[in-house]
Amino acid sequence: MIGYKAWRLEAGQENSEALWVSVSDEMITTINHVDYGWSNLPNGTYRWAVKAVYTADVMSSPALSNFVVKEVQTGTIVGTVRKQHDNQSLAGAIVTVEGQGSSTTNNAGAYALVVPVGVHIVTAAATGYNSVTYESILVTPDQYTTVNFVMGYTANEDEILPVTVTALNGNYPNPFNPETTISYDLKDAGRVRLELYNVKGQLVRSLVNADQSAGRYRVIFNGRDDNGNPLSSGIYLYRFTTEAFSSTRKMMLVE
Repeated sequence: MIGYKAWRLEAGQENSEALWVSVSDEMITTINHVDYGWSNLPNGTYRWAVKAVYTADVMSSPALSNFVVKEVQTGTIVGTVRKQHDNQSLAGAIVTVEGQGSSTTNNAGAYALVVPVGVHIVTAAATGYNSVTYESILVTPDQYTTVNFVMGYTANEDEILPVTVTALNGNYPNPFNPETTISYDLKDAGRVRLELYNVKGQLVRSLVNADQSAGRYRVIFNGRDDNGNPLSSGIYLYRFTTEAFSSTRKMMLVE
């Protein structure tokens, strides 16, 4: 005996060798072998046949494996895509799950994608906007996983479209761990303060306290207080204040 040859077959094809699919281009000389085509197979019931190969290309009768059922479990990634500058829905954005497909947002900015269970990379892209990607999105069987996007204009369009109103646009993602991005628009130059408070009203982090020119801003909050200590999970309030404007929103830090 000089080696082995192996084939994959669907249940019921045991007596139809012409339908068997070889799982190796070369003769197998080890006692272990990987069927690399398994991940791309449709759901079904499969077996493997192995024949011993002897000199002069003489082969034994096949030995058949047990039945193996392949059933790919799926979940659904859903969410919305919104414009950063006014928080309005963004229709026509393309949301792609790497290696699995894509979906186009409807007039409400909503999308849905059915994907295999596992960890995925999800990207939203639209003409005139900076693409946004989220990694390590966990999809569980028969469950909905929400991934929302907030997309800002590309640099050139940011320059073309001036800020017409001072506004605190909110943070994304929310809930978050370990960090989130807070965005705001400033119509007129002036002193800006962006502060974070716990539910007791205690100041835990000063994010911005400076004079700023008119424009659009993003501030990344890393879930730590002013001393660099990680904050515990829970609800926090962040307050955006200028000389003529003040707004407060909630965010949730989760473990």
